[in-house]
Amino acid sequence: MNYLNFILNLIKTVTIMMMNNNDYLRYLYVKFIRNIKNIKNGNFNKFKYIDNGQNIEHSCIYLKYWIYDIISNHVTQDNDISTFFDAWDSKKRSLFPDNNCPCEFYKMKLNDIKYMRKLYTYYMLFDIYKKNNISGDFDKNGIYCYYLNQFIHMYDKKKDRCSRSNSENVCNEFNKYIKDKVDDTLYDIFQLLHSFENPPKKKSETISIEKYISVCQNIECEDGDCTNNFKSNCENFLKMLLHINNYDNDTLKVNYKKYLDYWIYDKLNESRISEKNRNKFYTQFNQRCSNINELKTLDYKISDINVDEYKKMNILYNLYYNYNNIEKENTEDLSTSEMKSSQYATICFNKFKEGIEMYKSKEDKEFYDALNEFRGFYKNAMYRKKLYKKIDLKSLPELKSLNDLNKENPQISTNSPCKNINNNVLINIPRRKNEYDILLKGITEDDIYKIFSENSVDENICAEHCKNLISIDSNNEKIKALCATLATNIKNLNTITNVGSDHKEKCSNLMYWTYDQIMNIFGTTEKYYKSSSFINEINKVISRVNDELKVNENCYFYVDGDFDQWIKERDLHDYFADFENLNNTAPGDSNKNSNYCRYFKYIYDLYKENVKKCCARYIRPEKYMVNNCPNYFKCEEKYYPIDLMTKFKCENNEYKESVKDIFDSITVDLNVIRYSIFMNSFNQIINITNDPFYLFVLAAFGLLGFFFIFFIFYKVTRHTIYIYAHILYVNYIVYFLKTFRIMKYMYYK
Repeated sequence: MNYLNFILNLIKTVTIMMMNNNDYLRYLYVKFIRNIKNIKNGNFNKFKYIDNGQNIEHSCIYLKYWIYDIISNHVTQDNDISTFFDAWDSKKRSLFPDNNCPCEFYKMKLNDIKYMRKLYTYYMLFDIYKKNNISGDFDKNGIYCYYLNQFIHMYDKKKDRCSRSNSENVCNEFNKYIKDKVDDTLYDIFQLLHSFENPPKKKSETISIEKYISVCQNIECEDGDCTNNFKSNCENFLKMLLHINNYDNDTLKVNYKKYLDYWIYDKLNESRISEKNRNKFYTQFNQRCSNINELKTLDYKISDINVDEYKKMNILYNLYYNYNNIEKENTEDLSTSEMKSSQYATICFNKFKEGIEMYKSKEDKEFYDALNEFRGFYKNAMYRKKLYKKIDLKSLPELKSLNDLNKENPQISTNSPCKNINNNVLINIPRRKNEYDILLKGITEDDIYKIFSENSVDENICAEHCKNLISIDSNNEKIKALCATLATNIKNLNTITNVGSDHKEKCSNLMYWTYDQIMNIFGTTEKYYKSSSFINEINKVISRVNDELKVNENCYFYVDGDFDQWIKERDLHDYFADFENLNNTAPGDSNKNSNYCRYFKYIYDLYKENVKKCCARYIRPEKYMVNNCPNYFKCEEKYYPIDLMTKFKCENNEYKESVKDIFDSITVDLNVIRYSIFMNSFNQIINITNDPFYLFVLAAFGLLGFFFIFFIFYKVTRHTIYIYAHILYVNYIVYFLKTFRIMKYMYYK
């Protein structure tokens, strides 16, 4: 069989290699649809490691890179690509009738796809760079610097083009998936502080502001705020402004302008200029610059900064200012007594601590990211100071993410939505068909539902896991109650009693309880499908809670499918769970028996529908049963409802299949299966060898392989060649050819 597997794999590889574009795109299209369905349905067993399953657009970016990379390397015609995207547009309308497709794909030509593929390559490197705080000298990160510069160049070029033309699909994709994800945040400017405080100068450049001095003359303000110090700040600011065009990179220009906004605000704040006079100065300065052509072409107007943003920017300014001073000392020939690194490090420590308190009070993730990036730079500075100058710098305070802080103390986050959760809005019994409500009322499953629904909500668990879900519809009490109760039940499932005989059964009961609650909230499958954000978030809650549990305490399941399927599975699950109670129920009058017969007829139809899908009985080489649907089906013969129907004297039982007939239909002889697989594989080989083209390809590859082997033997000795060739010929080639002739004869006979 090893030989056959090798040959089949070889044939499969050759077949794919020989596909034309249409065949290959068809092969690719199937995988593409599968992947986008997995993203849509939140199948975290496949995607949970991409950004921890938190940001679906990052999953889309990886999907786009994958599909564009394959198209770039295997497709040569724009027409083939157009056909691919036309097929996707048609399929998208049927898969996502409510236009809630998680990833948008725009029809582009091959060159545009190759360009976007390259941009996505650089973007992913850029994202890794940001997340991992890669920093330091050029020797360590030179390759990163090279690729990041390539990315910035391509990014700026495409950004400029798309700002002038938004009608192209490639620009639509760039704006949605690249431009908005490259965080040109307000705080990143301070990483370039050294460059901004020492702007690049062009050759023979002399900055003179004499002809622009009128901009700073006679600035009107109230209450005598406008002092000579104010005028000097204005002139210094004007001189800095004239350096804008010295930056060749558009991104640097934008960041330099942001730095200018901070600089003038900071200087006016130091001079105790009131907010009213500051805004008045901004207005007059911008107006006067717009009247001077040279200044107007700089395309800059002062933008005001709110107080909270200024405080955060000021913290980062001081952090990077002192960090730069520490790095500067590494390049200077100073004695230990002359160094002020310890003072700079102390300032960094205090400012970093101040920043942590501010980020925690505001729950500002963007500011956290800025502090986290600085921490990476500072760690490298500590290492270099120790290496070059033998000086130990003070470490920064510990910086914890919001997720880590919430785990330690969920109350630091707003948990008001988790207070006073009313789980009375949850249903306490399964939503069965009306005719079975009275019949099954009071059975074990009803008690289990009641325990799950009335379990006390843990506010800390709710605050940690349900904040995002509740924010989708904060006024929906049922959604609040479901998320809080579900998260609490999963977390404590191992300790909850009377909801199952073992952990597996407990988990199965909880899953169908969840399905019933969702059906109660939305009412119809259509309304449920329209709430894709809810579906994704509830799956995330289930995944996150389980990630914190031990393996033997996990209860993973996914909210997927439609209501009809859930109801059928739940009803079968309830039937098997309460089979003993039903089996011990004594027949009664004709009216009672009629009710039970209708129920058993319903279960019989469901049983017949699922038994072949869920059960397989193997008889050779040994007897055993395989259950493919353990959550809602049991394969033992005693659960077949025909005996119960006979007991209650239900009509037309004689026409129904017997237990033997049912289980004979799911019986499998494993030896026959293995033989069938073997013969199918052999059949494929026979068909291929009857095709002259594939026979020629196989022979050509075989001949090349033999030449390669003989070449290796030639490199040893002639005597060795003879020995190995003889062994190969006798033990493998002759044996295989004889076997092949015998098998072919058996096949055709």
